[in-house]
Amino acid sequence: MSLTSISATITSAAPSESPSLKRLSFGARFIEPADRIVTAGVDQNLTREIQALNQISRNAGEVSSILQAASASVTLIDDNLTRMAVLADQAADLNLSSAERGILHEEFAELRAEIDEYAGAAKFANSPILDGANSFSATSIGSNIQSGDGIQALTFDSRAGDEFAASGDSIAVVYNSTSDIFTVTNLSTGRSADSNAVASAPGAGETSDVVIEEFGLTLQLNSSFSTSTDITANNTFQVSGSASNQVDLALRIGTSTGAVDEISVDLQRIRVATLAANLQHDDLLTSATAVNTADSIETAQETIASFQNATRAGLNRISRALDGIENTVSNYEAAKADLIDIADGTAQQLLHQLIAENVNSVLNSTDNVSDALSQFSTGGASAALASSSAAFTGGAAALTGGTSSLLSTIQTSEK
Repeated sequence: MSLTSISATITSAAPSESPSLKRLSFGARFIEPADRIVTAGVDQNLTREIQALNQISRNAGEVSSILQAASASVTLIDDNLTRMAVLADQAADLNLSSAERGILHEEFAELRAEIDEYAGAAKFANSPILDGANSFSATSIGSNIQSGDGIQALTFDSRAGDEFAASGDSIAVVYNSTSDIFTVTNLSTGRSADSNAVASAPGAGETSDVVIEEFGLTLQLNSSFSTSTDITANNTFQVSGSASNQVDLALRIGTSTGAVDEISVDLQRIRVATLAANLQHDDLLTSATAVNTADSIETAQETIASFQNATRAGLNRISRALDGIENTVSNYEAAKADLIDIADGTAQQLLHQLIAENVNSVLNSTDNVSDALSQFSTGGASAALASSSAAFTGGAAALTGGTSSLLSTIQTSEK
């Protein structure tokens, strides 16, 4: 192959000249500052979107875990209701004696109590998830249950649903120094509950909590409390606020603020009192009451079925959202990679073009060598060798210098 054909082959293999190459040939930067600003802006936007979507994905995973934990607890409750329905059907038999119904009712009552226990134990990150929500607070606090008497604060948690307390109810707090037990009574409904025994009063500067779990009420004691003093008068307070029988789990699945980028999942309060109106008071002690109890259990089972259907629907929606988020993140990451590939491809194009252009200088220098060899054959050996050496050196320097210039320009533009 001739030297001319080699030059033609290399030159034709180079990509067509681009605007960036034209800028470079006039001494301009490989990438203009304005181009770099645009490229950096796109890259930063993609990075922010990816980070936001990854956080949303983690949040969605947590909501999914909450729903799964709730569903598992409700499944246990449903198992209890199934057994309770069997007991109610048996107790409705007219041929049973009172003693036999008493035995059935005893198991029934234990299963009913377990329902609230399962619901109360359903937690995520130590927060109840089947207790609904409320904004209850204590007002009009009696003079014997204030900070100076050793009761620093009276607070309600999510367990204090409407079946235990409601806005406007009057609550009495009694302390028996003999048993060391607090008794809390809702004077509006007559319902009461006891605390565990108080071991001792808090030390100076310290506090301790007495929790009335059934009411979701916490009495915070301070060092002024005396375990040897009864509390029997001026000991009431009023309940203020409201309660909700559901917890709203709002989940954002996109980076905008529109409703289309949000999923809302509601967790209903699951307690005996909310499953069926009369279930907390029903019994199996007579055939007639057993029949009524069976109706209440059927209502409760329908409530549970509705809850589980809603939970499954929520899990499906979150699963689809997670798939969409994963696909979006993959697309954004691919877009970032494409930006890098485009930049690398442009640099390779310029390098190839520069080599193709400078190889001509080398080949022209080679033509000078041919002339030098001709001169050498006629006796001008020394001058010819000097001329050929200078020609090669000049051509190589041109190629090396051009390539170094391009690489330097690329490196500068990447900073």
